[in-house]
Amino acid sequence: MPRCEGPQSEAGPVGTEPLRILLVVANRSFGGAERHVVDLANGLAARGHQVGCLVPAGLGFKGLVGSRVELYEIEGLRRPHRFVLTLAGLVRRTKPNIVHLHSPRASVGGRLTLRVLEGARRPAVVSTAHGWVPRRLPLRRLIEAVYLWTTGLDDVTIAVSRDTARHFGRRGSLVVIRNGIRRAPELAPYPGLGTGPLRLGFIGRLTAEKGLPVALEAYEKAAARTRDRRLELHVYGDGPLLPYARRLAASRGLGGVRFHGWLPLDDVPAVLAELTALLVTSREEGFPYVVLEAMAAGCPLICTAVGGVPEVIRNGETGWLVEPDNPAAVARAITELIEKPAEAVRRRTNAWNQIAEYSVDRMVCAVEAAYAVALQRRRWGRS
Repeated sequence: MPRCEGPQSEAGPVGTEPLRILLVVANRSFGGAERHVVDLANGLAARGHQVGCLVPAGLGFKGLVGSRVELYEIEGLRRPHRFVLTLAGLVRRTKPNIVHLHSPRASVGGRLTLRVLEGARRPAVVSTAHGWVPRRLPLRRLIEAVYLWTTGLDDVTIAVSRDTARHFGRRGSLVVIRNGIRRAPELAPYPGLGTGPLRLGFIGRLTAEKGLPVALEAYEKAAARTRDRRLELHVYGDGPLLPYARRLAASRGLGGVRFHGWLPLDDVPAVLAELTALLVTSREEGFPYVVLEAMAAGCPLICTAVGGVPEVIRNGETGWLVEPDNPAAVARAITELIEKPAEAVRRRTNAWNQIAEYSVDRMVCAVEAAYAVALQRRRWGRS
């Protein structure tokens, strides 16, 4: 098995024996957690581990995980008992050393299911929090309470940012392991502020926490200030907020807004390479992949300072950071980027240089270290 070089995480020493690992995700749409599972599964398999993924059917995992990863798809996630029975049966049949749960739905259901298997047959349990329970959910407080209560059933809990970790308080064995991405060997050319339209971008699932209405209002304000240049906003993504966003753009007469729908994962770098800047106007975040993607593509970033974003983007150095729910602040940042093109070039270069700190290999090695701790706690009892 390849050796992980250098310090990888706060979790502890990296094990050397190949493991049987089952990664579990139970969300109904493909997002950051699912992207993480794909990268982690492929990375762990490349390092010699036997990896399986239990995932919802129809999310597109078949085209993303490699041939060395065993894929188990489950239908009917709206019926919790089906998830419980499938997971329990799969664990009994494949006998993994580690079951790694991702996001609240899989974590709560998986923890309680594996609790029933207490004893020699139970694998070590690891969960990853990719953010926090969205404020838009009507039962958020109840979900948070159950999620936190069942965290004590983990052998190790992983958070993707320090901001996410703070929600857990002092519960259990908690480590921070940030998402990773592969960087191109060279910085891509920047389309900059040439003679054509200036292309702003928004990439993400269209839900309330992603803040698309803020981006639309900021675009409207910025376009009014730059009447001598055509400003466009290209929106990539779908979700429950899409009909509202279309109506809002039409009612405001925002002719420069284009809705492109869902953007396949493989197409993200090419889209980013054509943008003047990416707007990340989220109200809530974990440690967003789209920020890492933009850094790797050399696309200047205008982001709200929420979740783990300020842990990777430094205002004035690697991008623009503004307060959330403030379209005027986003519009000012857009205007500054347009009026000071040298700043856009400097900040995108700094961001590209920094992305080497967030590699997939480093993320995978850090997770391996967390697995070693989880196995030790499972074997000798928790301390």
